[in-house]
Amino acid sequence: MSYCLNILGESHCRRFQHTRELLDIESATSSLQKAIQITPEAHAIMPSLLNHLGDLFRCHFEHTGELMDIDVAILNLQKAIDLTPEGHADMSACLSNTGTSFFRRFERTGELTDIESAISSLQKAVQLIPETHADMPTHLSNLGSAFRHRFERTGELTDIKSAILTLQKAVRLTPDAHTNFPSRLMNLGSIFHCCFEHTGELADIDSAILTLQNAVQHTPEEHADMPTYLNNLGNTFFSHFEKTRELMDIENTILNLQEVVQLTPEAHAYMLSHLNNLGNSFLSRFEHAGKLEDLESAISTLQKVIQLTPEAHAHMASHLNNLANSLFTRFKATENMKDIFDCPSSLCYPKYWKAVHTLHSCSYMGPVCRRIR
Repeated sequence: MSYCLNILGESHCRRFQHTRELLDIESATSSLQKAIQITPEAHAIMPSLLNHLGDLFRCHFEHTGELMDIDVAILNLQKAIDLTPEGHADMSACLSNTGTSFFRRFERTGELTDIESAISSLQKAVQLIPETHADMPTHLSNLGSAFRHRFERTGELTDIKSAILTLQKAVRLTPDAHTNFPSRLMNLGSIFHCCFEHTGELADIDSAILTLQNAVQHTPEEHADMPTYLNNLGNTFFSHFEKTRELMDIENTILNLQEVVQLTPEAHAYMLSHLNNLGNSFLSRFEHAGKLEDLESAISTLQKVIQLTPEAHAHMASHLNNLANSLFTRFKATENMKDIFDCPSSLCYPKYWKAVHTLHSCSYMGPVCRRIR
């Protein structure tokens, strides 16, 4: 009966992975709980049942956000570890699941003890299997992410260095044709970028660009993650531009962000962010190279941001501020009062005058705003 209940729970879990119906994950959990109730604690299958049940509670937490779910997941997984004999083949997988659950709780609570427990469990999981084991790249990838999150919490540079070394090994052990190869490259590139932001070392941002370019090259154009990868690459080129002021960097930024916008549906939640980044990049190239067409592109792109932003959106004020700055930049370049007085046809009056009001709050706009009044 215990075996049958376990198989039934596994079947519900498989169906959940296909349908994402929470009823399936709840049915799977119920089956596993019954199996555990009728199984003696000393039975050889008990650690496997507890490990599976802990994974189900973690999965439920990831879809509901209920803190009690991840607490129960960790309790079951820790009990599974306690009941697993030393040297057992399943110990590494159980430790990895436990580390991932601590990591998920850290993301929710921010408790330093959770991320430290995650790192400790994942390090033990890595130590228990040979480098050639099929699960090794996954364990290393999870451990690298945990190091990065502890770095973001504490600012200890040793953690970001450990994250880089761990993820480099995960990438090295992942075949180029593996489905997770681009995402692991993306994680590694993002960590190089993060390291650059704290050290200012040009070698770190150079490594970030090379790694992210490699991720894009290994990702099919129609892949759902391609816009995210291109956006990260574009933003990394922009960071390089801010450091070096090389025109090629801002041009690569714009090329990548333009492709991001083309691949992103207009109604997508990230479209506003992508357009905003593109508009600001055009403005940066204008400020660097002085070509008026870049300023025109910045204004038209940021106007589209305003068109797509709901009135009550949390970022409406910052979007209006970006557009207002671009309009004022064009006013300074052309001294055409049309940019101050006229409402562009693509904007409605209330939004435009909010932008003017934003400029009014800037000390350098005092004389202009007095003329408006």
